[in-house]
Amino acid sequence: MTGGDSGPPHVRLDRAQWVRLVIVGVLVLFALGRVAPDCVRVFYPLGVFGYVTDTKGVVAQAAASVPRGSDRIEAGDVIRIDRIKPFDRKPGFVGLGYSYDNKVRYVPIERAGHERILHLIAHDESLANRLLVLLRIAIYIVVVAFGALLVIVKPNLGTAAIFVYVLGGEFPTTYLDLVIPNPWRQIPEWISATLTGAARPALLVFAASLAWNVPSLRVRVAWLGAALALGLGTLHAYAFERLVYLGQPAVAASNLYATLSTVFTLATTIVFIVALARARGRARQRIGWIVVSFAFAGIARLLSDALFPAHLTPQLNALLLTLAVLPIVVVWIGVVRDRLFNVDFVVSRALVYVALTAGVIGALTIIEEVGTLIFFYNSSLSYAVLIGLSVAIGAFTSRLRAPIERFVDRFIFRDRRSQRKSLEAIARSVIDANSTDEVDDALLERTVVALELAFAGIYRREPNGSFSFDRGIRFPRDVAMTIGASDPLVAAIAQTRSSLALDGRTAAHNGRTLSDDRVAFAAPLFIEREIGAIIVYGRNVGGLDLDPDERELVIEIIAHASIALGALELARLRAVVARNATPAATA
Repeated sequence: MTGGDSGPPHVRLDRAQWVRLVIVGVLVLFALGRVAPDCVRVFYPLGVFGYVTDTKGVVAQAAASVPRGSDRIEAGDVIRIDRIKPFDRKPGFVGLGYSYDNKVRYVPIERAGHERILHLIAHDESLANRLLVLLRIAIYIVVVAFGALLVIVKPNLGTAAIFVYVLGGEFPTTYLDLVIPNPWRQIPEWISATLTGAARPALLVFAASLAWNVPSLRVRVAWLGAALALGLGTLHAYAFERLVYLGQPAVAASNLYATLSTVFTLATTIVFIVALARARGRARQRIGWIVVSFAFAGIARLLSDALFPAHLTPQLNALLLTLAVLPIVVVWIGVVRDRLFNVDFVVSRALVYVALTAGVIGALTIIEEVGTLIFFYNSSLSYAVLIGLSVAIGAFTSRLRAPIERFVDRFIFRDRRSQRKSLEAIARSVIDANSTDEVDDALLERTVVALELAFAGIYRREPNGSFSFDRGIRFPRDVAMTIGASDPLVAAIAQTRSSLALDGRTAAHNGRTLSDDRVAFAAPLFIEREIGAIIVYGRNVGGLDLDPDERELVIEIIAHASIALGALELARLRAVVARNATPAATA
């Protein structure tokens, strides 16, 4: 970042930042490209055949009911994937049986040593199940966007690991398996299977980032985690491709993958326990919630694998799979509430605003589309309804900002809300101060306590136009005690007639006296249109930046202090005039 008094600073990304943006962007586009086409299932449901196979193509579970005219597939039947033409092989033939366009399937099987061909007829997905799938897609898009933003604004071991874990989430079947011809369709499936397999090593790396904060150790863990994620992901993709597209049993590769996954799960559990033992206070509570959320998501996935489709309805199974988002929600809460990964408050608040605004607008959009669709099929006034809904939503969205801000500050950032309430109380009371000591106490002690600032100080104006340090709270002695009359800081404040945010590097570049990185901003106290003093505030002790609302409240306090000082000076002059006039009147 470079800049000066001639204009705003110019931000340029270095090569590493560009590479990170490109990699994250490509992965996000791939993930969203895999799930977004599946939204068409709301209008064109899948045909579900109601069976699940193991890694040998043997039916492990089968639904009890079948459509009229359909043969029954039974547990123990072997799907002869090798008897199906390679062009027609898709994931729905083995694994979870489904179809996109063909609701009638002739499946070659082997039962009790005899080969036969079953005539299977699919069930159409119910509307409830399709809406749940749409919900899963929406949730997946949200968490991928959150993971991408997190790794962009705060790139480190923990954010990268959680991003890989998010990408490896189990998303619904994608229509790309239909529109991309074989063998090209195998490429995105291979990448998806690799990301899914990499999720468990990524979770282990994330747990390690919570347990240890040694830079050298974290680098080794990062390289080891990347190698393990790539290896396990490749093994998972190979087992999938071998069974589906090569038509060969994948027992050895799948068993090895299952064993390694179990090892990673146990190792992650141990590391989470270590992280809990090493953490103290609020950090231990935060890590505990993260561990519980991952445990719930893992149990839900085990129940889905063990009970669907024989003992679970598609709707309940979709709800269990949707619980995979629970750990991401808990991590997000840790970021915005407890500064997990040391993400700055202003960035966290922006993320929350973006998420809530997108959620509200998305909900309104869905209401508009669903309402229009209903009227389109049931009324000839569909275009009128569309126009009316659009006008109503357009009128409402302009008023979203205030309710979202109130919700965020009341329920999410309650600590910052209490700080702003304290600043508002200081601004109300300082204007009625009865002495300069009360004004100084409001500007220094009360404001510093409210915002948890490192220090604050007052520079008083001298007759020669310079400013000398008068008093402060926890003010560092190595910061300049005198500000010259010709200092650029004084000129900038006199020109803007308001506070001036300070950055150590920019201040030093411009030759200002206050060039210390610990100084946050300076603001003037006006007395009869002249700058009578300059207030200097340090940064937050926790490293947080003041948000714009807090900065405006501090400026308001200083403005009210200027009014109070002017009133006190006027009262003093009136008292002097009154004392001088009394002897003359007596004489």
